[in-house]
Amino acid sequence: MSFVKVRKPSEDIAELPTTQAEIIEAINDSEVKRDIEVELTLEKNIEGFPDSGSLPAKVRFVHPEALLIVIPPVGATSQAVAENALTSASAKIKSQDGSVPESSNRLISKSFFEGDLGHVLQVENDEVGIRARKFMRINHEVIAKTIIPNERPGREPTEVTFRTVDIGGNGALLSCKKGSGLDIGSFFELHISDRKFPGYGIDYTTVEKQPHNNNAAVFEGQIVRSFPHQDKPDNDCFGFEFGFNDPFVEMQMNDQISKYCMEIKLKENQLNSEREKNARLGGKFKKKVNRFK
Repeated sequence: MSFVKVRKPSEDIAELPTTQAEIIEAINDSEVKRDIEVELTLEKNIEGFPDSGSLPAKVRFVHPEALLIVIPPVGATSQAVAENALTSASAKIKSQDGSVPESSNRLISKSFFEGDLGHVLQVENDEVGIRARKFMRINHEVIAKTIIPNERPGREPTEVTFRTVDIGGNGALLSCKKGSGLDIGSFFELHISDRKFPGYGIDYTTVEKQPHNNNAAVFEGQIVRSFPHQDKPDNDCFGFEFGFNDPFVEMQMNDQISKYCMEIKLKENQLNSEREKNARLGGKFKKKVNRFK
């Protein structure tokens, strides 16, 4: 099976949008709309915004002069603030996967709230070189399995159980007991049993099976990295890359898995914000946000 390589974002060399309508249109039309996941930290307290910690956000448009960044309207950032309330504040942008190089604080030159998008920020680019498009990765554990055929005639195949160390739009870091027989280049089907995982109950492999597993999301893929587990000496870690023959399915699933990761990150951010307010205000704190289901 040949893997379809992940696309790279185009740097939109169109004229930099200026009005709110132009900015929204640029975001919706941009090839980057499948998101570059980042964490954004404001260096100035803004009324109506969380006053500490980083916020999950997305780079939605790339221009040589500016980046358009969106903070989704979820939890602590679900309320609108005045237009340009964040203007002149500085922000530190960090991506976990290295797609946006970490640098010094950047000035926010424009900000507004749009109901569907959330908080839209125009941030000075400072000649940031956006590298190959990556997807958000989070530390998250789900159970996954695969069946390894036995090369010896008459022997039963081996079932290998994994736990994910982290997971992202284009693959996962898997952990399993030593002696699995897997190594770099090993190609196999990965069955992910989390009911909330994108594609649960769907078989994305190229080989038709009767019956197929309806209790998992089934992906083909290949091990591209292998190293010992630092915290568990009796375990190995494998970098597993999802593989798709259909470019449309690849982009669709990359996006859905990245969204799955973002929702988990947003939930963690909201829970941390609530704990902080409970600790600071005690019984006076009233939750005014819709909790994640």
